[in-house]
Amino acid sequence: MIEGLTGVSNMGGQSASLAHRAGCSGAVIDGSYRDPQAARALGFPIWARGVTPMTGKWRLQTVAINGRVRIADVSVDAGDLVLADEAGIVFVPFGEVDAVLAHALRIDAGDRRQRADIASGIDLEELARTRYK
Repeated sequence: MIEGLTGVSNMGGQSASLAHRAGCSGAVIDGSYRDPQAARALGFPIWARGVTPMTGKWRLQTVAINGRVRIADVSVDAGDLVLADEAGIVFVPFGEVDAVLAHALRIDAGDRRQRADIASGIDLEELARTRYK
């Protein structure tokens, strides 16, 4: 998690290599990064506001490690759950993980029932009346 800037690199290929080597699963950057091909070659996904060729060296300063960051106006603390895929990113505060997981499982169960009804050919009017969640 990097609370960064756009227009300059907050992470480059060498930093991605170091993060990957340290066991990080990927990076979320509220700012830009460079060397996307290096991260792709490692299988190291990066979610960011954009890519830039401009180095961040001598332009950025590390303020804290494992401190609170703001990503897209959301506060994220070390230890919070961060999930990301091609559709987006979600941040779950550490103390809320169990409740959010239980709620997500209920939603998923409803989605599974709805998919099964659609696959079985349910009438659209009945589908619209049915509560799945």
